[in-house]
Amino acid sequence: MLMFCYMAYKAPESTSTLATESVSSGLLPTPRSAIAYGTKDGGEKTAYLVRDAILNGFRHIVTSGNHQKHNESGVGIGWKMAIEEHPQKSLKRSDLFLQTMFVPWDGTDFRRLDTTQVTPTISQQVTQTVEQSLRNLQTTYIDAMLYHNFRATLHPYEDMIQAWRVLENYVQRGIIRYLGISNIHDETYFQRLYNDSIIKPSIVQNRFHSNRGFDVTLRPLFQRHHLVIQRFWVLNGNGDGVKRNLEVARQKGVTPEQLMLAFVMTMGDTPLVGTHSLQHMMEDIQISRQYRELFTTDSERAEYAKSIGIKS
Repeated sequence: MLMFCYMAYKAPESTSTLATESVSSGLLPTPRSAIAYGTKDGGEKTAYLVRDAILNGFRHIVTSGNHQKHNESGVGIGWKMAIEEHPQKSLKRSDLFLQTMFVPWDGTDFRRLDTTQVTPTISQQVTQTVEQSLRNLQTTYIDAMLYHNFRATLHPYEDMIQAWRVLENYVQRGIIRYLGISNIHDETYFQRLYNDSIIKPSIVQNRFHSNRGFDVTLRPLFQRHHLVIQRFWVLNGNGDGVKRNLEVARQKGVTPEQLMLAFVMTMGDTPLVGTHSLQHMMEDIQISRQYRELFTTDSERAEYAKSIGIKS
């Protein structure tokens, strides 16, 4: 039942630090944040946007290496700027959760940064990507790295598991803390990865949209494995759903966009936002601290879910 899915996880109280939750199955503690800042389409402004996001309260930053629409090196510059400019001078690297992504070199989103004509093996691609990400992010460890799939086009399993083995080695060496996968809507594919992996995936990053059924059928699988579910395209991909709840938002004293983000957070998911507006950054952080106050009953959640097209 869909309502059970909403209530299965209680998200952390604050975004000031990332919470960890030990699970009885013996898995590694799983990082969860109420909201995260994504750097897609930041371009040359990425460093300043990341600085502003952190100074306004974001602690979880999501980027990608070798991706057409991410500037990973800008993230490294940005978090360093934020630490230097933090009013209390108390912000440390360990207060931040820096997450990036491995993009296979034959993927649509891959951006080649060198002129070599020889494509490395998938294992070599991972090694080069991780080492490059460490340099770009100006850090000695990466909090999380995801394996990137382009939309719903999954890479061949044999390639993916080879890449995963290299990523596992980095986790075992303490260079990467958590692993995950993006754009995964195939239960059989994911379960095979889960069964075959030594270091289990901790994070799934999927779009929040009706064309994937809002992952209603996959949610029990994700919950069974205690996965953090990250959501992108929450606002841009659900404009009609946002507009349908203008009056509800007004009654609750928030913007319609805040209401949508709050709904996603009450499901236990982490929405990714990539606003370039300081005002919107502040509004996003505000709602991450008060979202529980907006949906206090199952019936409210069910009504909102129905209004944006979620089917139980």
